[in-house]
Amino acid sequence: MSPGARLVMLCCAAWPVWCHAADPVAAPRPFAAPSAAESMPAPAAGLTQVTLSLLLVLAAVFLTAWLLRRTRGLQRTRPGAGLAVVGEVAVGPRERVVLIDVAGKQVLVGVAPGSVRALKCWPDAGSSQP
Repeated sequence: MSPGARLVMLCCAAWPVWCHAADPVAAPRPFAAPSAAESMPAPAAGLTQVTLSLLLVLAAVFLTAWLLRRTRGLQRTRPGAGLAVVGEVAVGPRERVVLIDVAGKQVLVGVAPGSVRALKCWPDAGSSQP
């Protein structure tokens, strides 16, 4: 290998080092503690934000469930299905008496956890109201 070719190879091999040393942005800085602008936010701040967001979502879920249970949200029957709840009265913490209109007949029903019983039937809703 000629001395000129060695010089060219040496220049090609040293070129990235020379370019990197001339670039002021890529020049290595001496070790120093990070400045306030470069520091990460405190871990407690992120944890607080996640916790508050989770509590907000859980509160919204429980509020929606309570409202649906309180108003008996999605349990009503469609009009025209031949079955309608005329009225209901709570007689205990989990017991109710419900008046149902079934195709012109009215039925008084006792509802408790695990049981439903017909208490009284009226043949025609128009002739005698309870």
